[in-house]
Amino acid sequence: MLVTCKEFSVLMGVEYLQASNILKVFTTKGVAVEVSTNRTNKRGRPTIIYDVPESITMDLLTGTILEIEKCQNTM
Repeated sequence: MLVTCKEFSVLMGVEYLQASNILKVFTTKGVAVEVSTNRTNKRGRPTIIYDVPESITMDLLTGTILEIEKCQNTM
């Protein structure tokens, strides 16, 4: 699914900073991919759009990704 950090924070029910850190971990592990950027104003940072799977199973002790379920329909 394609989401911005703000959308991801709402979906997960967490603060923006926490969502940003989760997306950073997912990107580092190769689970999420930065697809594009969207610049709404000429000032400030552009909004990054991520491609994130619907379901991820991760072992938090070792940091390994056990299972990834991609979304069938992407935007």
